[in-house]
Amino acid sequence: MERYELEHVELLNRFYGDCKGMVRRLEESGAGWFRDLYSSLEDGGEYAESDFDAGLLEYEGGVNICRIFLPKPERPALCAVIYLIYSREYEPLNYLTVEASPEGGYMLLSWDAGGAYRPRGEYDGTKERALIDEVVRETLDAKEPESNSRYGEMRELLTGLEIPFYDNDVVDYIRMFDVIGELCQNAVDTPAVAAGFAALKDVMEDDSVETSRARMMKMFDMLEELPETKGRLDRKSKLFFAFSVYAACSLISENDDKKHYYMGIPEFESADYIKYKMEEYWSLDPYMFSFAVR
Repeated sequence: MERYELEHVELLNRFYGDCKGMVRRLEESGAGWFRDLYSSLEDGGEYAESDFDAGLLEYEGGVNICRIFLPKPERPALCAVIYLIYSREYEPLNYLTVEASPEGGYMLLSWDAGGAYRPRGEYDGTKERALIDEVVRETLDAKEPESNSRYGEMRELLTGLEIPFYDNDVVDYIRMFDVIGELCQNAVDTPAVAAGFAALKDVMEDDSVETSRARMMKMFDMLEELPETKGRLDRKSKLFFAFSVYAACSLISENDDKKHYYMGIPEFESADYIKYKMEEYWSLDPYMFSFAVR
């Protein structure tokens, strides 16, 4: 077997045929498994385990994504990176390859279970998140009717609550509401998180509430009054929720260059990252959070 066949037939068939088994193998053996596969190729060379890397991306958009770094391709159509996109239940959704282009540089392609591919454009690594979000959105939307897909459900939820959004925002809202739910120990579901966000964002847009502390305190108190959250969140969860809305509406994100209605939404990479951002703000301005310290 040659490298092209491994990357475009063998690994693709393993992914679509036994996604769970492949992911478990990656979790157990990781880079070592790929080193063994590539070292056994007819056109393979001597590879070190450090030539490979595989791991889950921190992605809260309703799917799991495993990213696999491979040795630098020596000719066009060989892969530098492979992305495995699959559901929480290990249903294979999309197989993406980053391949050396005949013109130089790299191209992103998506592959279905039958081996048919679709070019996704040039890839230089700087817009990874935007490209992945686009593929995830299309994958979830095509997988089931829009009214039943998570993407479609989120569009309906945002529209019903009159939360403004751009089309490329929807996947980011899914991820953000998942992160807020995790920060709140999953005491509230996604519709409740969305309803809370819809109410609290108005505080951030109210010029009569002049200071960051006043906004945080008002949002914190509102979470004990809103029917979707009343009595369901402890003090720490309310503080995380309020800060999440503060972050989404006021932080300037440098995580990607897509157009977002609320510029801080891309900051929601993971619950741990939002905790880190809140600790950072707390260290710079403890008074902003003093109302919650009792």
